Amino acid sequence: MADIPFTVFSFLAFFLCIPPAYFNYKLAYRPWATLILIGWIAIFNLCLCVDSIIWASPDVETWWPGYGWCDIDARLKDMFVIGVPGSAVGICRFLADAINPDPGQKDLQFHRMRRNMIDLFLGVGLPLIIQAFKFIGEVSRYHIAGVDGCAGTIEYAWPALFLYPIWAPILCLVAGGYSCIPPSPESRLIIVLFIRHWWVRRKRMNELWESGMRNGISKGDFRRLMITILCVVFVYVPLSLYSLAGFLMAPKVPFDLSRIHGPLWKIILLEPRPKALWSSWIGVFLAFTSFILLGFTQNAKQAYFRCIEWGYDHTPKRLQNRLGYMGRISANAKERRKMAKPGTSFEM
Repeated sequence: MADIPFTVFSFLAFFLCIPPAYFNYKLAYRPWATLILIGWIAIFNLCLCVDSIIWASPDVETWWPGYGWCDIDARLKDMFVIGVPGSAVGICRFLADAINPDPGQKDLQFHRMRRNMIDLFLGVGLPLIIQAFKFIGEVSRYHIAGVDGCAGTIEYAWPALFLYPIWAPILCLVAGGYSCIPPSPESRLIIVLFIRHWWVRRKRMNELWESGMRNGISKGDFRRLMITILCVVFVYVPLSLYSLAGFLMAPKVPFDLSRIHGPLWKIILLEPRPKALWSSWIGVFLAFTSFILLGFTQNAKQAYFRCIEWGYDHTPKRLQNRLGYMGRISANAKERRKMAKPGTSFEM
């Protein structure tokens, strides 16, 4: 049976990634890690949306074995698990540079190319490398579950721990360390540390903004990126530790490379499932969060207002009286254009 809500929301989540990707691409000082993060979220939701349509039937006898598609799809999903926290580390590095008290760092432009290359490695290169290591410990090409579709496999042996399962928690804890969020949120000390760290950042950036020095990032942009990272870290740290704990508690078998990539390699396990797992909704959550936090920059809001203005102006006159809110937005957009000076551009 098809999981229609999951299919619809994953479809919407994919398209919600387009506006923040576009408007952040237009910003000259934006870190590549932001675009890579949004890209991974979009790819993950697109794969899940397609899979939920292909493998919606409860009858596994009618399922397509996914040759070719699943070889790519399953690997992309595995890389998403590493790419998201890797991108989060890149964004945290950008924020750390933005509040760097070193007086010798006058402008982030000097370090931009080096930082972007590191972002590219953490968000794309590292997932590719870990995926290559994971291939050594894969029991079969992939397995297929209802609604969730293609998924990678891993041998439950101790050496396999260092091939894939341990890397996502490590990257999450690194990102949490940059954000000063230790892995045990129950402690009062952690709350105190976080409040102190946020206060130091806020005070330092406010001093720069009040003196007219933006240091490569605006006040609103800093807050949006900070909250985005907090959402990623708070979601990913417990999820990655939960997955790692599941691997550690599972019964282990001896690691035998000849057996792993032997006759069992061609066997594809088909698992009927009526609905998507709760962990598959993480991509939807991250997409909506990214759209709300990164898709409402000042330039983005101006573009949305222009779309509403165009829609209102092309609405039949008899309906415009019922669309008072759109009419006010359209009038305000026209008024802002009249008041704006030539060459004026909106900041984030």
